[in-house]
Amino acid sequence: MKVIKAFPEVNLYWLLNGKGSFPSNTNKQESEPLPAPDSIITKKKPPKPTVIAEKKIEKVIVFYTDGSFKSYHE
Repeated sequence: MKVIKAFPEVNLYWLLNGKGSFPSNTNKQESEPLPAPDSIITKKKPPKPTVIAEKKIEKVIVFYTDGSFKSYHE
């Protein structure tokens, strides 16, 4: 119901059953114009974390369901 309220051009029958027409031919209402890009509030991206030291993989261990394992070293 929130989708229908937000987007009146969406046909409820089409949304629920995948049959009918999209966009709805019966709901031809003038929609509000979209806001200008300047008026849209954008979130600031968090700063990238600084790399202290490069890490390397020393060992990989694979555990199997039968209790055995295999170890891989560089």
